[in-house]
Amino acid sequence: MKKTWMRAGVALTAAAALGVGLAGTAHADDEKEPVKATPTTESGWKVNGGDGSSVGQISASRIYLTTADGTKSPVYCIDIHTRLDTTHEYEEGSWEESGVANLPLVQWILHNSYPNVAPADLAEAAGADVAGLDEKTLEQAAYTATQTAIWNKTDGFKLDAADSTAEGAEIDALVTAIDKYLVESAEEMPEPTKEFTLDGPDAWDASEKSDAFKLTAPGGTAKVKAEGAKIVDENDKELSEVKSGQEFYLIPDDGAEKITLTATSEYSTPSGSVFLTTGQPVEAAKELKTDKSQRLILAKALPGETGAEWEFELDDSGTLPVTGMSLTNSLLAGAGLLLVGALAVVVMRRRRVASSWGDA
Repeated sequence: MKKTWMRAGVALTAAAALGVGLAGTAHADDEKEPVKATPTTESGWKVNGGDGSSVGQISASRIYLTTADGTKSPVYCIDIHTRLDTTHEYEEGSWEESGVANLPLVQWILHNSYPNVAPADLAEAAGADVAGLDEKTLEQAAYTATQTAIWNKTDGFKLDAADSTAEGAEIDALVTAIDKYLVESAEEMPEPTKEFTLDGPDAWDASEKSDAFKLTAPGGTAKVKAEGAKIVDENDKELSEVKSGQEFYLIPDDGAEKITLTATSEYSTPSGSVFLTTGQPVEAAKELKTDKSQRLILAKALPGETGAEWEFELDDSGTLPVTGMSLTNSLLAGAGLLLVGALAVVVMRRRRVASSWGDA
């Protein structure tokens, strides 16, 4: 009996918001525009470095970046020896461009600390006593300890466990406990990606469940739906959302000749993205105060819906050519149009695409 096979990856669509009209075709050499932002600060607690620390006393000021759409997001300093100059404009860069050490460890800290983990939950994970402390104090302690833990990895800062802040013994104990937990627990995670990628079988018998697929998405989680198939886990439970790196499967509907898989994310720029000064003033009419400003890392993913779509069609042959444009490059091309709300269509054939997100 001749089997009919589903052929994967015939066409791909990426859009800032699914449903916008066709605006053009993406090319592999299209470049995405980096996100730009302006920095502001709020006062923070002073922290003390102990024996062997690269810095003594320093203020862990709270830093924010505001993007062009008005979104204000918390960031952390990854450059303790450079002053932050708020007259500088910032834009998104890469880990390599930043030249900062140990960012894979910092990525773990960001994903397992404030603001991605509630202050009370973070304190509990650190085994700290928070009885009698109000929410505002807990939040300030969580931010401070997260900053000191990040400085430990990027700049050799070592918190003075006996006298960590100028806020009293109870606060000292809390900040020290969270800092220690984060510093000692940190594991390496890869640099985040803004692109969707799909890793899975190149073909399978259309009368059966596919082998496992893995999806990566900005923000680490995507809502998924399929036309012509069910999306299920290993126990055949239907799924409407998957985490990056989570395995899922497709079960074609009876008589389906095509499957369309759609994924959407509510985030456009993931936590762990580095922001660097452009060397340009925030206001064109004003001059920069200094010629440099410290490097920053995004604490929480920026909102902004993005999406991707893949098609799988019936094929009488069980063999697929390994030719054409890679899915990763196709999505990089499409991402250039995401920022202007266009719909990019890329035709490609690819045997396999590697997953590069590190949340799972």
